[in-house]
Amino acid sequence: MAGPVATVDVGQLNTLNWGPVRAMFPSFVEEIELARYLKQVLANAQCRTVQLEHHRDASGVQSTHIYDIIYSGEHDQAK
Repeated sequence: MAGPVATVDVGQLNTLNWGPVRAMFPSFVEEIELARYLKQVLANAQCRTVQLEHHRDASGVQSTHIYDIIYSGEHDQAK
């Protein structure tokens, strides 16, 4: 398996002005922000699908808000 092509901290994504909503509903906001980020990645990527995996630190502990993005599926040949 190839290594990650990107690592994203969904807590740092801020494509919309969430104001106090982010503090009240952090999981909801992170889910929406991650979906928007992935939509952008897929629009610009040379593949049709990506795989998300929880990022692991040096000791192997999984993060709850940092993800590794890995291209998966067939790469588009004609671009």
